[in-house]
Amino acid sequence: MIIQPIIDIPEICFQKGIKYAIISPGSRNALLSISFARHPGLEKIVIPDERSAAYVAMGIAQATQNPVAIICTSGTATVNLYPAITESYYQNVPLLVLTADRPALWIDKNDGQTVRQKDLYQNHIKKSYVYPEEFVDSESGDRANKMIDEAINIACQYPMGPVHVNIPIPEPFYPEGGEELKYSSVIKILTDPEKRNDEQFLTQEDLKNLSGKKVAIVVGQHDGKENLSETLKKLSEQKGIPIFADTIANVEDFEGLIRFHDSFSFKSDELKPDVIISYGRSILSKNLKLALRNNQELIHWHVQENDYSADTYLSLKKVFRNSPHGFFERLLNTLLKNDEEFMRYLVNINRNASEKLHSFIAEAEFGEFKAFSIVLDAIPSKAKIHLANSMPVRYANILGGKDGIRVFSNRGTSGIDGSNSTAVGHGLAGNDQNYLLTGDMAFFYDRNAFWHDHVPKNLKIIIFNNHGGGIFRLIDGPSRQPELEKYFETNQKLLAENTALDFGLEYYFCNSENGLLESLPEFITNRKTSILEIETNNLVNQKVFEEYKKLIKDET
Repeated sequence: MIIQPIIDIPEICFQKGIKYAIISPGSRNALLSISFARHPGLEKIVIPDERSAAYVAMGIAQATQNPVAIICTSGTATVNLYPAITESYYQNVPLLVLTADRPALWIDKNDGQTVRQKDLYQNHIKKSYVYPEEFVDSESGDRANKMIDEAINIACQYPMGPVHVNIPIPEPFYPEGGEELKYSSVIKILTDPEKRNDEQFLTQEDLKNLSGKKVAIVVGQHDGKENLSETLKKLSEQKGIPIFADTIANVEDFEGLIRFHDSFSFKSDELKPDVIISYGRSILSKNLKLALRNNQELIHWHVQENDYSADTYLSLKKVFRNSPHGFFERLLNTLLKNDEEFMRYLVNINRNASEKLHSFIAEAEFGEFKAFSIVLDAIPSKAKIHLANSMPVRYANILGGKDGIRVFSNRGTSGIDGSNSTAVGHGLAGNDQNYLLTGDMAFFYDRNAFWHDHVPKNLKIIIFNNHGGGIFRLIDGPSRQPELEKYFETNQKLLAENTALDFGLEYYFCNSENGLLESLPEFITNRKTSILEIETNNLVNQKVFEEYKKLIKDET
């Protein structure tokens, strides 16, 4: 059966600049899938596993900063999209989520593949729509078109994010044999440009309140596409402001950048700022986060164009509705001068922490920590790095990242699911070389990321396999419990060789420092999708990390 407004959905997407559609096969979504499949202007990617499909879509949208359409069938298929939708919501990634559904009459009637899909994602979505079930005249079709048009506009408005359109489709939902689909030649499209407020700025009173205070800038997760490194460097050099930034903040190195805050304590009052100005999303460093939260006198100002601002450090006093670039450029033109001793002290502590850390790594026994350092050094500049949650993202942050490389990580919700799929999405979206650094649990949890015909050649995967949830040996609480091995670590004996064989990926394996050094050159230079698996011993990993923590404790 032909329902013309549904046929026109891909045409609206095309006219609005959407380039990619991720489709998971199903029956109820047949008309949607066919209308997208036959549209000549869209790139269609078919991924059977809905959970993986949604993360791939998120990876593409994250890489392109352009919305991606997701199409799936009804029932539990829609629920499987939810993890990636929550991650997209907290990372401000634009998605157009199109879920097929039974007509409302059949909800809660024990009909097959039927769940309550209306407002399914209501707590983690910018807006939800229910598509019309009946089209009695041309005006009802226009209203349906306007709904899709508005949904795409809202997904793209600041802060970007996912939007859901639930589409009830009655039977029969397959076109008759030979029945031709034609997209409407005229569809009304509304151009709704993103609106920004660049007017709110520091007042003279604000500047007066900063006088004589120790001011620091804290950069949360930021994709780095709008590179503020040069502006931050000038603020550091000209105003004496130290910049705290995690590896996921994508700030390039300069003397006033405090990168190694994971590797020194904040015991000394000289290290504690009076005022922080932040931008970006969450920070990764628990060490820095706790130091700021424990500073009872801290004043926190946050810079953000629009929307809700989280009180991360329990001291938020003011939100400036600006673009970070505009705010900091204008801050450069003020008479503000920071506490020079504060800046000098932090820079010295940061430099000492870096030197001690790298000396420690050079002498450490071979395990995850040392292997991660070797791998990070070997990855070429201009690549993208994707860091899975648990230990990979923490090791990268401790080591201070690497210049010239954009870093991505699913830190919106910080789950291990979807790391593989998100990296696959980035690979599909462009020609940049992508490196996924992941643990064994995150990798095996998301193996369906490769269960399709679109695995990109510009993706390389490095697995740090400690045969279980090794992070639980490295954090204080579970490492002291007798239930550690059975209930926290999730011991598993898998290697990735069979996965590589299943999906036609090149495979490399090592379990020693020499083996890693021998494998890396060929692994990096070959032009195929490849896995490098580094097997380590959890007891050695625990021992080395305990030594590292003692190093921090002793650092002033």
